[in-house]
Amino acid sequence: SPKRFTKAFTVSFAVTILILCGTIYFVNPFNNMPLRPLHTKQNYYDVEQRFFYPAIAREKQYDSAVFGTSTLRALLPEDLNRIFGSNFAQLALNNGQAYEQYRLFKHFMRFRAPEEVKTVIFDVDAKWCMRKDSFVKTERSYPFPDYLYDDNPWNDVPYLFNTKMLEIIGRMLNYNVLGKGRVRHLANGWGYMWPEHDWDLTQARREIYGNNDGTVQTHPDTVPPFTASNDEKAEWHYAVHDFMREILDTAPTSTQKILIFPPYHIYKQGNPTSESHAVFQECKDRIVSMATTKQNILVVDFMIDSPITREDSNYWDGLHFNQDTAQRLTAALEALSKDPLAASDIYKVLYADWNGTVIKKEYP
Repeated sequence: SPKRFTKAFTVSFAVTILILCGTIYFVNPFNNMPLRPLHTKQNYYDVEQRFFYPAIAREKQYDSAVFGTSTLRALLPEDLNRIFGSNFAQLALNNGQAYEQYRLFKHFMRFRAPEEVKTVIFDVDAKWCMRKDSFVKTERSYPFPDYLYDDNPWNDVPYLFNTKMLEIIGRMLNYNVLGKGRVRHLANGWGYMWPEHDWDLTQARREIYGNNDGTVQTHPDTVPPFTASNDEKAEWHYAVHDFMREILDTAPTSTQKILIFPPYHIYKQGNPTSESHAVFQECKDRIVSMATTKQNILVVDFMIDSPITREDSNYWDGLHFNQDTAQRLTAALEALSKDPLAASDIYKVLYADWNGTVIKKEYP
């Protein structure tokens, strides 16, 4: 009868929903459910790091972290662990806006006493040099998930019972049960950006130079060269620098703080005679100026004309270097960890304060 059918359908629908919700709760794809059922050291199968990096940031086993964008994601946590005697999480966000990096850093610090944080590495790329207020929060197509970046796991729940969670659970089962697919990110946050076998120099040059045939190009000189007086530069407004000031104010004095300007390909660094180059250089100077007020801080500039940045084969595109190049940066960091004045042709040390003693200051 219709009544019996309606009852059976309602019961079946309710049971199905309970099974799906129970599966999401116990599998816990983002590792952020209240009471954290079946909590284990898990890998992650989603590509959107903003949703699961907060859970990694809460893990107190990590006493150090990398913050930034994809331009420094290739650094391997295990290499950094060996160099700094720490346990690193790789928390650099793909296309991470300055506001998002700031929120993730504050979230990381919320779960640790100051003396528990050993080393933090900040990737200071173009996201920190935006001059438009529209870039202060996010340019993503969806709102920033504020509910994941607080102390209350219960307010996460309403956002987690959806088809996206079921899709991620499907990937987990596909990998762990059927042996297909792949882990997107390891438990420490690190994940491949591009499989090495997909690399092709011609394609990389297309991405670097922005043309269809991969032809190597140079920038035409800006005529006349752009110039700005100190008074004019003082009027330039960098909308997100307040976030960096608060980050540096929050970072404990005892923590080793390393600010890295990443090695953009020389073509992507722009013409030295252009306005955009001057704007970025002024941004660098202001970041370094902030650093000079702190102790135990090192500012290293890889975004220079160097053997790394001139070589197309070091890159996937104009911003992202490959894993072999990442090892060269790691070796440089190892040398600097032993001697902050270690000289090299692939970077410049702009400022170094070690144990409260200023030992290098190359700042206008």
